[in-house]
Amino acid sequence: MSGHDPGRLSACVCNTLRMVSRAVTQLYDDVLRPSGLRITQFSILATIARMGASNLRQLEDTLAIDQTTLTRSLNLLERDRVIERVPHPDGRIKAMRLTSKGRRALEVARPLWIQAQAKVLREVGTKSWADAQRRLAYLFQVAVDRQGPRPGGGAGSAENLDGARRSKRVEKRRVTLDIPKEVQSMNQSSRSVAQVVTPEPVVEGAGVHLRRSIGTRKLDHLDPFLLLDHFESIDPGDYKAGFPYHPHRGIETVTIVRKGEVRHEDSLGHRGTIGAGDIQWMTSGSGIMHEEMPQVRPEGIAGLQLWLNLPAREKMTRPKYRDLQADRLTEPVLDGGAKVRVIAGEAAGGRLTGPVEGLAVAPKFIDVTLPPGTTFRETVPLGHTVFAYIDHGDLRFGPERTPVHGPALVVFGDGDVVEASAGAGGGRFLLAAARPLHEPIARYGPFVMNTRAEIEQTLEDLRTGHFIHDAPRDE
Repeated sequence: MSGHDPGRLSACVCNTLRMVSRAVTQLYDDVLRPSGLRITQFSILATIARMGASNLRQLEDTLAIDQTTLTRSLNLLERDRVIERVPHPDGRIKAMRLTSKGRRALEVARPLWIQAQAKVLREVGTKSWADAQRRLAYLFQVAVDRQGPRPGGGAGSAENLDGARRSKRVEKRRVTLDIPKEVQSMNQSSRSVAQVVTPEPVVEGAGVHLRRSIGTRKLDHLDPFLLLDHFESIDPGDYKAGFPYHPHRGIETVTIVRKGEVRHEDSLGHRGTIGAGDIQWMTSGSGIMHEEMPQVRPEGIAGLQLWLNLPAREKMTRPKYRDLQADRLTEPVLDGGAKVRVIAGEAAGGRLTGPVEGLAVAPKFIDVTLPPGTTFRETVPLGHTVFAYIDHGDLRFGPERTPVHGPALVVFGDGDVVEASAGAGGGRFLLAAARPLHEPIARYGPFVMNTRAEIEQTLEDLRTGHFIHDAPRDE
């Protein structure tokens, strides 16, 4: 396939690629035959070995295999005494675990699976499964584009244009549906821990003591994340001075309050408070002046503030607020036992969606609490910047189960999946992922633009009274 010119493929390439996807499954089955397993069965055993005793719902979500196929495969594996049913740790559902025979079969199958994967990648003409999927997706799209408008109307007719759009949407979905799902799942790569950053103590505003992990000399930024501060104290002297009126331009600020209360107000009359569990997502856009004042309370104050860069085309848009009250953010328990609040993006295979969406960098923010002995697993897009900030606790991350003691920032390498687990003490962290902007950054305090000239213009606007362009709006 690597020797073909995709631009010269005929419209029938879709059928050809569907045949290729079936051939991939057959190739895996053929190479795995000495182990007595097919690719679907191997995928199930490998997943159970990685996750521990697993119920049907967990396997269905993780492997993306339809329930009928999964149930049939599990019945065959149980009949052959490769797996056995045991009470699930939650005490309610029967789960599956490997028998000694299953563990032996998996040991035989693993090196065969690696051989099969290498053979598939050679056939596709690439070195990684992610590249193979992108190449197949591209070829599908070329085929769809070359099909052109369907007969029965003019090339520019509304009917044909709508039909072409629908056809493209259907074919794009087929890109993933036609590649064997059990093969996709098994080739998802868990993100390893690339760096663990210990937050640095800083003093900001009028004298607020913080811990900073992004926006330091050691870690200037993680595109598109510009700054991450952790504030937590029961001593009023550490926080009561707050952050009096100050300007912002070109960024978004996300404030998550864990305990206590913060009063906020801007120069145009918008005011309010955010308390424990609340979140404020502010888009500064073209410019805003505001203040954030922690209130002195017996429980003190705790929370996080994150700065997210805006793309160049949105830096001078109208400022806006998204005030998210705690009661708007449900906290369901996932199969692994993790409790999550989805702030932005999707989680749990699309079953959960956060209230913040439609942003250029496609952020995924999930507030995760891991009780003792629980696990968390979440897919993230390849190529996106991903980190986890651990407020407290002792957790393990990635396929190597790297131990991390909070407070700490974990920066992940590339991959499809983030995995975490808790020891005896449990822990809590914010998982953040977003698409990098790959744009130049010109930074001056609370202003983040793309060029030095834009920073100079911002300072000139402040001096001449032209900094505020539009009144902010609530969403």
